[in-house]
Amino acid sequence: MTNERYQNKKDEAKKYYFSIGEVYCPTLRREVAFSRDGWNDILRKGRKHRTIPDQLRRFNLLRHAVSVLKSLNPRKQFFSVMDK
Repeated sequence: MTNERYQNKKDEAKKYYFSIGEVYCPTLRREVAFSRDGWNDILRKGRKHRTIPDQLRRFNLLRHAVSVLKSLNPRKQFFSVMDK
């Protein structure tokens, strides 16, 4: 992947990430903020930058973050564990 294509993917992901703002998560019973700290976690692990393939995977998974957070249901998770 060229540096220009990577930068385009990164810019798109960043724009989307910061457009989310906050999402209510029923499991946590609170808002989850998509902040600068979270964006840095996508790009870095501690002080080291993540590999480009790892960053790209995280960029692609961002589109699922809101639906996952909204669909988490504590009762459903509890009973699915108890049924096993």
